[in-house]
Amino acid sequence: MPIRFALFGTSNALLKQARREFQKLSHENQLDLRITVFTCFDEFVLDLRKYDIAVIHETDFYTILLKLTALFKGEDFQTTNDATVVIGTFKIPVNLKDLTVMLDRLPKRDITLDIPITNGGKKESVGNIIYFENRNRRIFIKTVYDSYPTRLTMENVRSFTASHPFASPYVSYMVNLEWVEQITARDVILKNRDVIPLSQKKAARFKTLFREYMSVLH
Repeated sequence: MPIRFALFGTSNALLKQARREFQKLSHENQLDLRITVFTCFDEFVLDLRKYDIAVIHETDFYTILLKLTALFKGEDFQTTNDATVVIGTFKIPVNLKDLTVMLDRLPKRDITLDIPITNGGKKESVGNIIYFENRNRRIFIKTVYDSYPTRLTMENVRSFTASHPFASPYVSYMVNLEWVEQITARDVILKNRDVIPLSQKKAARFKTLFREYMSVLH
């Protein structure tokens, strides 16, 4: 799911650098940050409700905060309309820990995916999806409650899971990192006790993504 992300500051050069670094973190951690940069305070405030996260690079942050509080008097500007705006500062260079703190302040969403199946479609909560498997030229989905064939391709699966914590340990699998219990030299052991093969070609990338996912949780 896209995360609407606003950067505000008075230095064009620093904001451009920050944007590049946030985009890099977004790509590396399979996040979909839609980033907009503002150097004009009035434009930033005008669009504030459109964003999930709004962060500021400004030495006099508390003056900005006072202005925002005055503008949104009687209204919690961290939960306005359909957006949840997190007001905070970031430092250059930006890092995953700072981004994680911002994301942690967003409300948890019950995100669902529309899975195409033979007789139409089925909604599945992302947290209930354990993995996707390419078996006998069909993509099966394994969930907490069921396992069934879909009309997806592996390309569809990669697209479906791009904004969620999934990674591929083997060419025919896409695994939800939330369900990984242990990684051995040749296998990935899941919390439901299923064992998924781990290919040498994908091992390093899979382990890196899992470590990054775990660091976000902690």
